[in-house]
Order: sequence, then C-alpha cells, then structure tokens
Amino acid sequence: MKIETPNKGEIMVTLKDKEGKISYNLNGKTVRVTGKVTEARLDEAYISQVEKRQVLPCSIDKKMCIDSVWVEKQQEKGKAAEISQKAAADLRAKLKNSKKGYISLVKITAEKIEEVK
Repeated sequence: MKIETPNKGEIMVTLKDKEGKISYNLNGKTVRVTGKVTEARLDEAYISQVEKRQVLPCSIDKKMCIDSVWVEKQQEKGKAAEISQKAAADLRAKLKNSKKGYISLVKITAEKIEEVK
C-alpha cells in the first residue's frame, strides 16, 4: 500500500505479519496506521547497481521485485532490460531533482491498520 503525501511524496506501508493482506476495502478511506517507521536512502551507487544487475524494481520501494511470476513474464517477453533501464532513468531523474543527493523512501511496517470513521 502507498500513501501519498501532500507534497507528492509516497510512504510505503507493509504489514508486520508477512502472511496478512491489506484490505482493498480501505482504498479511498481515511486510515490510522500503527507501526515502525524506517527510511531507505537511494543514491547514485544504488541506481547504478539496479542498472548493472538489471533488477526489476518493485513499484513501491524500488527494491528487487518479489513477484516472481511478473518478473519471469517480463524476462520471457524480453522486456526485463528495458524495464530495468527505465526504472534506473526514472530514479536518476528523481535524484537530480533532490537537493539532498539521495531519494528518501519512507516505509511503515504496520502492526495495525484501521479505518477512521
């Protein structure tokens, strides 16, 4: 799940319980998320590794995609290198616009997600 911030940033929300699922019924709802906040900083060295290893990054956290079925389909179609290069280019564009020298990815590992009425 992604939460968009007012300045167009994104916060990734994952569940502490890896077996759990975030209910689609929460889409568009106001929620309260309780959990641990962490930050990953993506810099040029990270982007170069994505490009070199032809990693197919997850759309949320830009780490290697764990959806093996999707990854295999992209490899079979011969699109893996193209997707990896586009992802690296997109990350570089974001990095160029960053005044900090890195891209900040904030993640909440949720222990509890509840709708606020």
